[in-house]
Amino acid sequence: MKVVENISENTLLFFKTNSCAICDSMIEKLFTELKDIDIDLKIVQIEEEPALKGKYLVFTAPTLLYLKNGNEIFRESGFFDFPKIIHILENELQLN
Repeated sequence: MKVVENISENTLLFFKTNSCAICDSMIEKLFTELKDIDIDLKIVQIEEEPALKGKYLVFTAPTLLYLKNGNEIFRESGFFDFPKIIHILENELQLN
């Protein structure tokens, strides 16, 4: 099933590649950090869904995008600043 068909109101898109060593550790940490946050997390394998890479202008992996009602609220690439991500998500989700 294609990710693009299933994007909800509040969605995190995590872009990764097969050859990205840091992607696996970042996704594990992301799952741990998000355990208490109610948000839809989609893993996008760039090789399998290159159209999303183009649509969201993703140039490197890992990249994390937060979409609210289809609009990009923030993005983080490379080594993620998890406290910043959690702070933004908590603030955004309280506004719903």
